[in-house]
Amino acid sequence: MKKYILLTLIFPLIAACTYKEPEVFDEKPAGRTTETLDAYKKDLEYDGYWLLSYYPQVNRSIASYPRADRGLGGYNIFLKLKSGKVWASSEVETTNDEVASFFTYQITEGPTLSFDTYNKVLHHFRRTSGQFPNARGGDIEFVIQKKEGDTFTVMGRSSNVEMSLEKFSGNRETYLNKVRENVALLRGKGLTPITLGGTSVSLMLFPSYRQIVFSYGSEIKQQAFRVTDRGIVFFEPITINGVTLNQLNFNDDNTALKTPDGAISTTLVACPIEITRTAKTIDFGGSGVSTAFTNTFNNTNAWTQWEYSWYDMSWDKVLKVQILNGNDDQDATGFYKYVTSSDNTYGAATYYEADFVAVGEHSDQVRILLKDPADNEAYRSGARKNYIQFFSYLVNILYKELETQSPYQVEDMGTYYKLTSVNNSEYWLHLNK
Repeated sequence: MKKYILLTLIFPLIAACTYKEPEVFDEKPAGRTTETLDAYKKDLEYDGYWLLSYYPQVNRSIASYPRADRGLGGYNIFLKLKSGKVWASSEVETTNDEVASFFTYQITEGPTLSFDTYNKVLHHFRRTSGQFPNARGGDIEFVIQKKEGDTFTVMGRSSNVEMSLEKFSGNRETYLNKVRENVALLRGKGLTPITLGGTSVSLMLFPSYRQIVFSYGSEIKQQAFRVTDRGIVFFEPITINGVTLNQLNFNDDNTALKTPDGAISTTLVACPIEITRTAKTIDFGGSGVSTAFTNTFNNTNAWTQWEYSWYDMSWDKVLKVQILNGNDDQDATGFYKYVTSSDNTYGAATYYEADFVAVGEHSDQVRILLKDPADNEAYRSGARKNYIQFFSYLVNILYKELETQSPYQVEDMGTYYKLTSVNNSEYWLHLNK
């Protein structure tokens, strides 16, 4: 009996001594997030502009290199935010005009900016089409990660890519115009090797999709970049042999890219072939292509007929190389191929973007880098609708072979260029001027 009385006395003492951790915050997490968002609103809705360093998330390969993230490179988007309305402008438009739409603040994984009403600037990489049924990796919702000084770090909710939203103090239109000028300066260019930590590093520039591949020994590193009013800025710093590169600026006469301190410089090498809107042609039906390339063309046609028996490329064996209206509203080099019916009574137009770039170490060589269907060509120029999605063998066989056999040694023969594969001389062709 005494034992039970003792336990009865002890239990209340134990309950009274139970440890309870004190509240560190006066508010629940949701309340703290809302409070943070309210503070951010005051900063975001000032009278000036924000510069969003925008990187769509597309995982893709360049030529034979491994697949890499942010395969379309980076872009500049200017934003002005006020009372639920956003004004956006970017280099992906042909003008500096601002496009207005609405936005909302939300609480998702954190304070979030949501541009969920259509805006052709902000939805540029979200637009779907026959060629891009899943769009091109764009984000329209951005979770605010942190604020440091005049810069927000935001993360795309779809891509999980961190981007910066930086307060802009310059002239928006001047900046965008300069970016477009610099994009044009890079078109078709190659880069000479640089030396980092005593090691020679080869550079392969993919100008349209804003990538540089660094090759040294058996090592390969790829980095996406954004074009600025001064040059290029990498998505994240790249370090080789203890040397870190963050950005490269144009020199005074726009013939080279150099580090801000001028210690490292790479010369811009012009493409030995000038591609214009007046098409240059490859005739796979004549004597201007090697047997190896003739076989590639015939193989492409055979597979196309297997899929669509009512088409026959033997009626028109000409492939055109010319400037197209690029998907990102800048001029882009690419292929135009007209595919006719078996009785040659009707046909389908196909457009495909591909960079023709110089080889930095060899100014008389050209490399072909495949991009994507030229979705914008018909839209911007009023040309025939692009049916490339129905003729995938053109890309997977013929265009892929043209890329694989590059780089090519280029000889100017007067009325045509002769291109001979550096790696396999059995592959050669004439590019008629």
